[in-house]
Amino acid sequence: MNRGLRHLALKTRDLGRTERFYTDVLGLRQAFPHRGMLFLETPGGEDLLNFVETRRKFDPAAGGLDHFGLQVPRSQWKSVRARVERLYLGGRSMGGRIASHVVADGLPSLGLVFLSYPLHPPGQPQRLRATHLQKISVPMLFLHGTRDAFATPALLRQVLVTLPTATLHDVEGADHGLTVRGRDPEDVTRELTEITRRWMVDPQGPRQRK
Repeated sequence: MNRGLRHLALKTRDLGRTERFYTDVLGLRQAFPHRGMLFLETPGGEDLLNFVETRRKFDPAAGGLDHFGLQVPRSQWKSVRARVERLYLGGRSMGGRIASHVVADGLPSLGLVFLSYPLHPPGQPQRLRATHLQKISVPMLFLHGTRDAFATPALLRQVLVTLPTATLHDVEGADHGLTVRGRDPEDVTRELTEITRRWMVDPQGPRQRK
């Protein structure tokens, strides 16, 4: 687990779906039963994930852990792929960047979905993190805010025009957290969900979308 963490407590809106994803796709198993909570452990029992169901809306300004990662050895990649009928990978910010490296290194995937891909550190456009993207042949969807300090729209377009399988969708006025001032976060989520759904149906559609 990322940074050597051995026990994480996380919130989820749906315990059932969370359990199915982590067990059916990633191969984790239930550590022990507990009413109203979900305890999952990684193979070998070294790491424990504790999920608590909540109906509260996600608040990105509340702080806390931003990312965590589970290590999947290369020898297990095929078994993960075999557990699902259609596998897409991706993530927000660093999570998406990690997913891109994994696919560039050979993990089979139908496509990649990036939310706020961190093309460069804020204020340092000369430090691009895009060379490995040239190795990726599967369709890629970039969902990006026009106010994202980790990738200015013009520079991002310059990079994506060199990637024949890349599609860009701009979220007008959104920052790196895909937050838009004066707009309901759930409305932004609905937009991102619908764009992603359409793209999965037709990943060969227009390469530049607003």
